[in-house]
Amino acid sequence: METVDLVSSAPIGPAAAVAPPRAVPARLVEYAPGCRIALPVHATLEVLEPAPIVEVPGARDGWRGLLRWRGDWLPVVDLAGRLGVEGAVEAGGHLLVLGWRPAPGQPFRHGALVLRAMPTTLRFGDDDQCSIPTDHALWAEIALACVWHDGQAVPIVDPARLFGD
Repeated sequence: METVDLVSSAPIGPAAAVAPPRAVPARLVEYAPGCRIALPVHATLEVLEPAPIVEVPGARDGWRGLLRWRGDWLPVVDLAGRLGVEGAVEAGGHLLVLGWRPAPGQPFRHGALVLRAMPTTLRFGDDDQCSIPTDHALWAEIALACVWHDGQAVPIVDPARLFGD
């Protein structure tokens, strides 16, 4: 039998020890047709209108170049290009500025991710967790975890790992 605290109407005793399921917000980003990643909300800073990107000769696949932002140069990554997925966005699309701190006490770092569409914010809970995809070696390098959404595994990407920190 459950006991209820008459002042707060909250269960006390064994039933009170069961915590409600957590739901954590994340930004859902489409990087190629039908392909999505999630990013921690606190790491997503700003969506930029199409802006000039300076190409860097010899850059790896998926590295678009550098973008001038608030007096700094940001690396720009097209995740579809890094994964070798068809449907990379043409140059001149919207960009999502990401921020992270490499280690406590160090200054913030920034980078920009090419967008196919505007990100959305969803909440994911413990029940949404799934295994990180193994279809590309990059996922093991950049994903913190993975959630199941709309019948698809959606890797939760760490911006620091994505940009090589």
